[in-house]
Amino acid sequence: MSNASATGAAVSVLGGEYMLLFDATSNTGTVVLQVLSPSGTWIPVSVFSGSLVQTTGTLLGQCTVELGACTVRMALVSGSLTAGNCYLVGVG
Repeated sequence: MSNASATGAAVSVLGGEYMLLFDATSNTGTVVLQVLSPSGTWIPVSVFSGSLVQTTGTLLGQCTVELGACTVRMALVSGSLTAGNCYLVGVG
């Protein structure tokens, strides 16, 4: 997601531990990290505690997430977003 106001483009990742960084100039919505299932359905990613990897109404956010090899995207699932940026950076 780069300077976005809606759902970002799908990106393939190799798998491993990643740091997810998010920033926006305005966010009254909920933005969720999603993974593409083999059937073509986008599914919200959750961490080991069962919590979704998402941000709601915040301008800055960061978390670490473990992913297998997959295709992911950041999706605006409610509300609105202005100039949203998301970065998925490998940690090791």
